[in-house]
Amino acid sequence: LFGVAVDKECDITASGRLFRRKHQRVLLKCLDESGLFEDDIDDGNEDASAGGDGVEDAICRRLLDLELSNGDEEVPSFDGGDDMDRLFTPLDGTAVFSLACKMNHSCAPNVLVRYRCGWGEHQPLVLQCIALRDIDEGEELCISYIRSDGSLEERREALQNYGFRCECSKCKEDSHVDNGRMHPQGADDGIDENSLFGSDSENGYEEDDLFGSDSDEGDAVSDSNNVRENTCSVDERCDSIALSDRIKDLFDCRQVLVETPFSVYGSALSFIIIDGSIILSKLEVLGSKCKHVLQITKILQGCIEGASQRHLRACGWYGQVGECICFSILQKLGAWPDSITTESYGCFALAASLNFANQGMMIDSSRMLDKAMILSPLIAGDVQDFVRYVRYHASEFLFFDISPCLVDDFSYMTEKIYGISLRSPPMELEKNDFVPQSFFSKYVEESKPLVIRGFASSWGALDSWKDLNLFIASYGHRLVPIEVGSMSDGTMKEELMTISDFFETFMIKSRNIGFWDIQTMQEKSSFIAYLAQFRIFDHIPELVSGLEGISFLQGGHIEQNAWIGTGGTRTPLHFDSYDNILVQVVGVKYVRLYNADQSNKLYVINANGSTDKSFCRQGNFSAVNCEFEDTKKHPLCLKATYMDTILYPGDALFIPAGCWHYIRSLSTSFSVNSFW
Repeated sequence: LFGVAVDKECDITASGRLFRRKHQRVLLKCLDESGLFEDDIDDGNEDASAGGDGVEDAICRRLLDLELSNGDEEVPSFDGGDDMDRLFTPLDGTAVFSLACKMNHSCAPNVLVRYRCGWGEHQPLVLQCIALRDIDEGEELCISYIRSDGSLEERREALQNYGFRCECSKCKEDSHVDNGRMHPQGADDGIDENSLFGSDSENGYEEDDLFGSDSDEGDAVSDSNNVRENTCSVDERCDSIALSDRIKDLFDCRQVLVETPFSVYGSALSFIIIDGSIILSKLEVLGSKCKHVLQITKILQGCIEGASQRHLRACGWYGQVGECICFSILQKLGAWPDSITTESYGCFALAASLNFANQGMMIDSSRMLDKAMILSPLIAGDVQDFVRYVRYHASEFLFFDISPCLVDDFSYMTEKIYGISLRSPPMELEKNDFVPQSFFSKYVEESKPLVIRGFASSWGALDSWKDLNLFIASYGHRLVPIEVGSMSDGTMKEELMTISDFFETFMIKSRNIGFWDIQTMQEKSSFIAYLAQFRIFDHIPELVSGLEGISFLQGGHIEQNAWIGTGGTRTPLHFDSYDNILVQVVGVKYVRLYNADQSNKLYVINANGSTDKSFCRQGNFSAVNCEFEDTKKHPLCLKATYMDTILYPGDALFIPAGCWHYIRSLSTSFSVNSFW
């Protein structure tokens, strides 16, 4: 009733105690209002009659009194606070698994349950159901609520508090044995010597059935010689040691490639063996030139050996160690020292992901794959079968809040309310007036910006993406690179985090703020984060399903990107070398545009300029800080003419190649652009 999942010992955490006290008082109030304890409250107890804590104490003392089995025992003192836990057992950290809790009991179960992983959303508690034998279609799945290796009397005693009497095949069989009634079997119904436990069925033992059937039909018992003593037949056939050994075998066989689909794992193992060997040869050439080479070489050798033997635990252990070492090198240096370390990282991360998947830890496996593909794209196209397998099964473990958390479209607000005075909006068309053929001749060929209002109004993403909790529920476990801070002032840093962390730490807070004006952007700068300059549609292909695409685009390769961020994100003034259509999906954005002929007034940062900002090295960024112009430092920018507009959900903006543009998010925002 009062459970709360916490990461530490629940009884010593303040949050756990506060949670319990709150709901304990709710229950005590219900008991008070029920009238069940009126006599106890009114019976000469002035404090109780006064209400409040006195009423609670009176009810608690009465409950303690009722708990005592001997009426002569003295009621223990009650001081409230933690003493309430004596009445209401804390259930902090407990969980009910909705499917497993519906499985009935059998002393001869056909399913074994075990728990994996740890605490917290990053490693959710997972219950795994393992078949102990072949299970027929339509056969009930049963687990054992108790230790099923005891005698019939011990099992029935252990089941007393469950409210039922077990009538499984094993109990029926043991009951016959206890009563000294053995049923004769025909000579042809002997036990297969290869069967470990035998069968409960009248027809003896099937050749391929390791454990026998759980069928309750027939109470006959048999042995290979038909002469077993009544007192030992059950103990021999249901030997607890044999069962324990079989369970151990089931667990151990998961450490090598026996029960896992080889067609899925095979390509990943081949990648580790083949590409890992190529990397080893490169490391040998480097020799001792780099301090980390020898360490990586030894670990990679162990990883390859484990993969060659199909020993996923060994391969995965070396993979996790190697991944940690390579990632620490990246964090320390801020960049990969060489391509070989990058390639080694991909191999190690893939091996670690394989081991996680083989243990059923699909979310951990998926996140390790994400890291590998973000930091070492080498493996992206070579292990797609394994990637799809992990992604599919990881999605089965997702449990997030799906109550709506919608981003406003701000369609009711005007430019004046936004505090932005639009100087000269670019040409605008409504969706119904847009003609692709004339678009190319009038705008693309002439390099003229164009706003198309309602262009993407029919896209499914306009509805599905604006619900932040729904987005988390679908993709929350995926790992992505997030820009935290500002590119303009040089404080931006990139961090790897899950989409659920990104949304819960930044996006939902941004959504709760609503509209972001300049003042809000400055005051809430620590809340600003951006998923940008990352090909998320390659990373999460399912996202494309909500986009209809831009089918009329022509010429060459089309590259599509998503831009997901809080309010207050800013893209500095720059131009791109490709034509670009920017579609606003969720939220609103302010865009400022300068034609290419204004470049001489925009203080272009040259590729050889004195700057350490990598994004300026291509010579397509301006030193002008739009909306915060330093006119003393950049006086010519005042003479530069520009167009500006505000994009609402469904609007599209054509930005010609070479056209300077600056963008600021006025709210939590999702955008999609297509370069061609």
